[in-house]
Amino acid sequence: MNRWAFYDWANSVYPLVISTAIFPIFFNKVTSTKDADGNVISDMVRFFGYQLPNTVAYEYVVAASFLMVCILSPILSG
Repeated sequence: MNRWAFYDWANSVYPLVISTAIFPIFFNKVTSTKDADGNVISDMVRFFGYQLPNTVAYEYVVAASFLMVCILSPILSG
């Protein structure tokens, strides 16, 4: 019984760390426009026709995914 609890605990930590600590930094680096010296020129992203900072676009995508899970979970779990 304890083995399953430790497996579940360890398996929950990995997505938590990736989604909260590593992926936002990666997304920020990938969506920033830089010059030849490596200085950030712009961190704006076109998102559904709007110019948004890349961090705000990331937050909208995460919020939309949570909304989709909330809508689809009752349908798919039944």
